[in-house]
Amino acid sequence: MGQGAEGGTRNDLSGHAGYVVQAGSVAGGVHLHVPEASTSAPVPRQLPLAASGFVNRVRELKRLDSVTASAASSTGAGAPLLAVTGGPGVGKTALVVHWARRHDDRFPDGELYADLGGYESGTPALPAAVLDGFLRALNVPGPSIPADTEGRAALFRSLVAGRRMLIMLDNAVSAAQVRPLLPGSSSCAIVVTSRSRLAGLVARDGAARVGLDVLPPGEAVRLLSAIIGEARVQREAEIAAELARRCDYLPLALRIAAERVASSEHTRLADLVEELGQSQDRLSALELDEDELATVRTVFSWSYHALDAPIARAFRLLGLHPGPDLSIEAAAALLGCPMPSARRLLDALVGVHLIEESARGRYAFHELLREYARERAGQDEPDAEARAAIKRLLAWYLHSADTAAGHLPYRDRAEPTVRIVGVTPRGFTGFDDALAWCEAERANFTSVITWAASLGEHEVQWRLPLALGSFYNLRKYWGEWIASHRIGLAAAEHLGELVGQGWLLTSLGSGLRDLGQLDEAATCQRRAAECFERVGELIGLASARNNLAAVLHTLGDLDGALSEYGRAVESHRAASSLHGQARALSNQATVLTEIGRTDEAITQLHNALVLFEQTTDRHGEGFTQHNLGDALAAAGQHEAALTAYAEALELRRATGNIWGEARTLTSLGTCRQALGDRAQAIENLTAAIACYDQASDAQGRSQTQQLLNDMAAEDEG
Repeated sequence: MGQGAEGGTRNDLSGHAGYVVQAGSVAGGVHLHVPEASTSAPVPRQLPLAASGFVNRVRELKRLDSVTASAASSTGAGAPLLAVTGGPGVGKTALVVHWARRHDDRFPDGELYADLGGYESGTPALPAAVLDGFLRALNVPGPSIPADTEGRAALFRSLVAGRRMLIMLDNAVSAAQVRPLLPGSSSCAIVVTSRSRLAGLVARDGAARVGLDVLPPGEAVRLLSAIIGEARVQREAEIAAELARRCDYLPLALRIAAERVASSEHTRLADLVEELGQSQDRLSALELDEDELATVRTVFSWSYHALDAPIARAFRLLGLHPGPDLSIEAAAALLGCPMPSARRLLDALVGVHLIEESARGRYAFHELLREYARERAGQDEPDAEARAAIKRLLAWYLHSADTAAGHLPYRDRAEPTVRIVGVTPRGFTGFDDALAWCEAERANFTSVITWAASLGEHEVQWRLPLALGSFYNLRKYWGEWIASHRIGLAAAEHLGELVGQGWLLTSLGSGLRDLGQLDEAATCQRRAAECFERVGELIGLASARNNLAAVLHTLGDLDGALSEYGRAVESHRAASSLHGQARALSNQATVLTEIGRTDEAITQLHNALVLFEQTTDRHGEGFTQHNLGDALAAAGQHEAALTAYAEALELRRATGNIWGEARTLTSLGTCRQALGDRAQAIENLTAAIACYDQASDAQGRSQTQQLLNDMAAEDEG
């Protein structure tokens, strides 16, 4: 990214090459350093909450028990693989979660869960994205996650081998979507739910199918009793049985109907039976090849039409949200009301089971209810008001993301211009709060960007990816980073926004460099520089030149890197950016150190520090002191290097830069080793390993551990 902060190229820690302010490349032979299991790492328990009022399903539960038990007792058997299939609303997820909760002791090493989104209105989840989430849940740091699906799948299989875990893959669209997510270990149980029969998974992969249909009549009435109350249902036993029949025994429809009766002492079961009998849209027998909503629309309409007008409006507008869930703040923006009002409206909808609180402060629709809500918005909401709600939501995401980016490193500047009166972006207390929000909204970001593109909201389409670039770079979500920026770039090109094109290109180039796609990365940086030159955007031009220099440095073109860093310095100087000059000088000095021009590097780093003293960038000052230590050590001035490293260490700790602290401790250790102070060297290197563990940096830990191993081997020799 433009004025890159530390967190980029990781040079060989045994040497004294300086730090280049950009993320490292992945090229050539790739060796994965899987992080060692941490005794303090939490065991993943990702299953959703179990549904209340769950009724028997005795046959299906026994089937689940028998398949997993027989596989576990068979020597050399593959992992137990079950496919729970059935139509929407029959309770597939509820069944599996209920069964899993009964057998927590079988999975002491945890549970992994993913909603594959197979029949949502959006795009089904990609295996690569699901594997990314699983690997992170298994404590693999972002930089250690392979970029390709095959690499992620291989690493996932290695990590779960021998672990007794449950892996639940919910709402799959096809066997092809599931296969990359299957572990190879017989110690894991895998349960897949789908509306599809997953015939390929059964035939080719040996999955045992557990078909789930609507409830038997007796169990359907029991479900009504669990919600309405057993005494009340017994008093109207025959009518309750008829109500269950007219709901076609579909659990989802039964729950909605029962809630309507339970919430009002004046509503009789007979009233609902009569209403269903008059409707032309009675629930079918779940033959869903045509319009699946027609099977439940009437039952949904009971709850919808019983709502007060403000709550009904909230229901249909919330259905417009394109992502899997939403926060109270997002709901307030969409509804155009204060947060307390939004919370009350959400609570009212939760109370009648029209939306669910999926996590604290976050809400999600059942997929069919969301489709119904969108249908009602199309029919009942005036076009102008629906469009205004959409614009408010898009503006909220854009400005909140931009505010969050202000608390994160790697930020590029392009001020949002999409402003809507009455929309208050989310505020943040600092880095941790901003990062937590980005993680919570991550699944929504891609949906919102794609949605903006489909609606022709081109300003949001290019500005939102750019605002998220800091987050994507920091967490190394390469797939979303690259895809979102390509979508954004198309919009900026459509609008002729040269500044937007420049910032998106330089950010995109940084992501491509991370992935080792160096030729395209260099092309992006050169195109970015051209855009910035055309409009006289000096800060952007300096950023593109800085990032191009980093690509050239990675390619081994040290002369080219030295030249481009020099041009970046001049561009920052022309823009009167002390901060930018200091960083570019520090970066250029790393190349000078590498080619043996250490005297020049030392002078340049001192000049950078003088500039940093005139800014508030203590983070940049910290890595520049570190680079000075590297240059001094390379020049053989180890005592002076120790002083620079000590200054760097103090700044690292003051700014909470645990990864930078680890790097400086490692360099301190190698410097002390060169001075013959082996005891202190070992102490520094051991402390560095502890910091790398805290930062979840397996590569840094491995390299530093190798330094300790080499010292031990020398002692033995």
